[in-house]
Amino acid sequence: MEETPISPRVTALVVSRNAVDALRRCLAALQTTASRETLEIVVVDNGSQDGSQAIDSEFPEIHMMRLPKNFGATKALNAGIRTARGEYVLLLPSNVEVKPDTIDILVHRLESSEDAGAICAFVDRSYPLPTKESLAEFWKSGQFPGAKPVDTSADAVAVDYVIDAPILVRRSLLVGMNYFDAQFGEFGPDAELCFRIRSAGKKILVIPAAQVNRAVRIEREEGPLDSADRALGGAIYLGKRAGFGAALGFRLSAILYVLGRILTFGSVGYDFQRLMALVSGQKIDGTHI
Repeated sequence: MEETPISPRVTALVVSRNAVDALRRCLAALQTTASRETLEIVVVDNGSQDGSQAIDSEFPEIHMMRLPKNFGATKALNAGIRTARGEYVLLLPSNVEVKPDTIDILVHRLESSEDAGAICAFVDRSYPLPTKESLAEFWKSGQFPGAKPVDTSADAVAVDYVIDAPILVRRSLLVGMNYFDAQFGEFGPDAELCFRIRSAGKKILVIPAAQVNRAVRIEREEGPLDSADRALGGAIYLGKRAGFGAALGFRLSAILYVLGRILTFGSVGYDFQRLMALVSGQKIDGTHI
């Protein structure tokens, strides 16, 4: 008599691009999860060219989705969420290695906290929800301002916004919000998720006891499209918070900023490419290649 397959309780969703060493360690750590038999691992490879697309030969139990080019974080996440079968989805950066008990701690806390919309493994800093001012600084520099340290001695810390963090949510939440807004490119889905949860009056809790390692640093070369993508994503986010006028004003201010740099003989080649992306609305979403 054949055994009935065990339905996954949690889907660990990892989006990765050109980070094969970090991804290998991330997947090896997931294999040690205490409740591995109810854990589904979905990897969405976002057009890697470093061998990442063959990682399932080393980890045959994972579900591998191979995208032919870089479609940006939003499209990759949505593809993975639509594939996920778990009641809970752990959005896991590819350079994060969970401990054997990390996922169980997160699930237990989400199930036992009626006022929580998301549970995050330990991160050392959190941020206020994005504002026009913080997004303006972020799109130019790539660094989000206003970081607050997380109290490591606390049982749980309520936060507003976490960046590049392992965060557990109910899959029904992601489906109920109709997945992430396809208008976003690389930047936006994490901000949208945190904004939706906090707007619904739910908490985002960081649990210091849910430990992870970030042993591999992923270095990426940034180009003008990365900066433009942040500005365009910031405009979309502001549109959700404050309406069309706020979105349009933010985008126009970004265009004028870059145009001013060009006219004052800044980095003309770089800024001209940024300007073209901002004017055309070109994001990192697969159409840029």
